[in-house]
Amino acid sequence: MCFALLIGITDPVANLVKKSVKRARPTHNIEIAAQVKTVDDYKGGEFGFVSGHAANSFGIAILLFLLFKGAKLWVKLIFIDWAIFICYTRIYLGVHYPADLIGGAIIGIVAAFIIYRLYLFLDKKLFTEEVPSTN
Repeated sequence: MCFALLIGITDPVANLVKKSVKRARPTHNIEIAAQVKTVDDYKGGEFGFVSGHAANSFGIAILLFLLFKGAKLWVKLIFIDWAIFICYTRIYLGVHYPADLIGGAIIGIVAAFIIYRLYLFLDKKLFTEEVPSTN
């Protein structure tokens, strides 16, 4: 449920920012588009700031990091590495500038912390039994 809610926040927020800012992707920037190397001529949509992939992947990675409290740090860092790899693929494909990814990552990280705090609140309210007093 937490992850569905997370994506329900990060994806629309990233798309709202993208449609508001309207910064062309490298593949759609007329000044540099000819120099951008693409894979299978994939160019993505017209606008790229902020990256929805970065928002979603960093949101998932940070939420997993927070939820896996007892896990070893190296295991938790695999989640972050995965999100960084997703971001790298967006640059490799030529569809995002680094700032697009940083902006998306910030949205994802903030959303993950909000969802995690909500999770802690609901867990405490719904699943913590109160012991009746024996006065």
